Amino acid sequence: MDENKTHNNIVKRFVIFSLLVGLTVGVIAVLKWTAKTPEHREQLPVITQVEVQQVQKQALSPVIELYGVLESPYEAELTAPVTAFVKTTQVREGDSVNQGDMLVQLDDRDLQLLLKQRLAEITDIEARIEAERLRYQVDQQRLKDEQMLLAIAERGVARQQSLRGRNAASETQLDEARRQFSQQALNVTNIHYQIADHPHRLSQLNAQLQRAQALRMQVELDIERSIVRSPYPAKIISLHTAPGARVITGKPLVTLYDAETIEVRAQIPSRYLADIQQAMDQKYAITGELALDNQLLPITLMRLAHAVRQGRGGLDAFFNIESTSLNLAIGRPIQLTIHLPPQDGVTALPPQAIYNDDMVYRVKEGILQGVAVKLLGRNKSVEGKSRVLIRSDALHAGDYVMTTHLPDAISGLHVRIVKRDRSGKRAP
Repeated sequence: MDENKTHNNIVKRFVIFSLLVGLTVGVIAVLKWTAKTPEHREQLPVITQVEVQQVQKQALSPVIELYGVLESPYEAELTAPVTAFVKTTQVREGDSVNQGDMLVQLDDRDLQLLLKQRLAEITDIEARIEAERLRYQVDQQRLKDEQMLLAIAERGVARQQSLRGRNAASETQLDEARRQFSQQALNVTNIHYQIADHPHRLSQLNAQLQRAQALRMQVELDIERSIVRSPYPAKIISLHTAPGARVITGKPLVTLYDAETIEVRAQIPSRYLADIQQAMDQKYAITGELALDNQLLPITLMRLAHAVRQGRGGLDAFFNIESTSLNLAIGRPIQLTIHLPPQDGVTALPPQAIYNDDMVYRVKEGILQGVAVKLLGRNKSVEGKSRVLIRSDALHAGDYVMTTHLPDAISGLHVRIVKRDRSGKRAP
């Protein structure tokens, strides 16, 4: 009895499940049969809205921004002139000094002793020169005396020969007279030599005197240089020694730079070099200003380097700072603004109109056209807005250039020009 009841319950559940499945399938079939098929519509291309600016070619003065560094052409490392001990130092790093101010003083006692030796040598040589002059005078007097004795000896030989001819004198007496004559002749020859050699001996002594005087002057110069002084109004970069230290010749003592010859070194990109060089050849003054401590200081281009430094893409330029009243420190990086000469046929565009520094997009009949341009620099409009100056022979007055920056801009892209009214709002 229980088994029949269980069997009937299972059958009832199966029938109910089957009815539910069939009902669901039927509803789905009816919905699918009665559903309307959507109409197929052709997707229209998306047209980007852009703003444009009409090309106007004018004579404008480009402005370029550079980064430079302050430096001085007169930066010197003063070294020790002699080997000595440092006696005193009068400066520290960061000090400002005037021309001729003492920086470091070396102990000059060894030099003073050497100076005394040089003076003694000069005194000795001067005494020998005076002795040589006296000797010359004596030799001249001796020559007269010896010549007179030679004449006497010559007459003695003649007398002995006469006596010998009369057998009044012996051969020995004649030989003695001849010997005395020969000896006296030799004396006269020696005195002649001494007198003739006098200019040479005097020249040697004078040369020795000049050498000794030069050595004395060298010592005096070393004594003077033992006090190291500033060669010009300067600022001290570093001090390399201290009192009591022993320094050898050539050892660095002080590093300084001329505070009145500060200039700016800045690298000019290659694309601007031709215009700048042409302006300099025509004696056109290229000016600008540098930003320093919230101030703008006027500067003027003085010269261009004649060699490109390794690893650089431009040429170094040197600018003179018109005002040097500020405390300028070399090595300080600064920003420069340089005004180039006015150029004809220039178009001013907003910065967002430039792509890769060498291309703009012209809008013609709703299609973008890429146009290669030459970037000349920047300037500011009357309203104070930054503008990029470009030149291109492919752009003509009246052309429209896209000023909306599109990351995916490409030639052939369809666009629609959006106009603005005077208030800056989009016109309907």
